[in-house]
Amino acid sequence: MAKKSSFIKLIQLWGIIIITAISGIIAALEIADLYQNFNSRSDEMRTNYIEHQKQMIKREVNRVVDMVQHEIAQSRAAAETTLKTRIYEAHSIAQNIYNQNKSTRSSREIQKMIRDALSPVRYQQGSGYFFIITLDGNAVLFPGKPEKEGLNILDITDAEGKYFIKDMIEKNMKSDEGFFEYPWVKTDSDKNEVVKISFLKKFKPYNWII
Repeated sequence: MAKKSSFIKLIQLWGIIIITAISGIIAALEIADLYQNFNSRSDEMRTNYIEHQKQMIKREVNRVVDMVQHEIAQSRAAAETTLKTRIYEAHSIAQNIYNQNKSTRSSREIQKMIRDALSPVRYQQGSGYFFIITLDGNAVLFPGKPEKEGLNILDITDAEGKYFIKDMIEKNMKSDEGFFEYPWVKTDSDKNEVVKISFLKKFKPYNWII
């Protein structure tokens, strides 16, 4: 009878052990599942956060780019207005000098008077000046390089190696006035490349381009 009782207790003990082991396994599986779900949710949250941050950065970059482009467009429009106004002023000065002296002075004298009147003028903080060439490509007024005045400058090239003076003349031949731009390397220590903008207007008495 004692042996039977001991056997039953042994079976009960093993049952408890097995149930405990199964419970532990189930608990471990649930914990593993919870951990996996947690990692999955963490990864999803991390991905969503990163994507959200990317979208925020992208929107901010686009906003800044739009703002910069708007500022550039405004600056360009202001520069073009200034250029056109100043060239019209130069053309008027040249025309007035011509009209007042054409009956009493030679063409050579009148042309010198026009050059003397326009040569010292600067605008746009000194970066703007009047430049005059003939339809043949001869420099009449060249403040940046006065040694070129009286010489043919069709061989001058821009930053891309193009003969922009020739292109400038061709454009002016098609239309008496208009904007013209070309790439140029600044004569500073960094040799920065910039885009130069000009406004061209024909001065018909001498077939000049101002």
